[in-house]
Amino acid sequence: MELTHQQIHTANVMASEGYTIEAIRKHLGLPDDGGWHEVRKHVDSWLGTKNQITNRLNALADEPDPDKRQELKGELQERINFIYYQAHDVAEKIFRIREAFDG
Repeated sequence: MELTHQQIHTANVMASEGYTIEAIRKHLGLPDDGGWHEVRKHVDSWLGTKNQITNRLNALADEPDPDKRQELKGELQERINFIYYQAHDVAEKIFRIREAFDG
């Protein structure tokens, strides 16, 4: 099963709003078996990023090959940038919410 462009967009919007992969799967009406993996292929999540960073750091500590170490560093930078921009988006949303309440 392949997600449509619209489903991928919806899934990413929901993920950026803090929905879990399981909640996204249900919202998109995907089956219990396999639907989770399909969503996970197309969506970045905070928890997934934390796990990826942990795995890359562990691999980096044990990797003797300089080329592989450089590749792992690049992957770490990509994940760190993801967290930075997600946090920036959350801060922006909080600011707009506060403005709306304060009038």
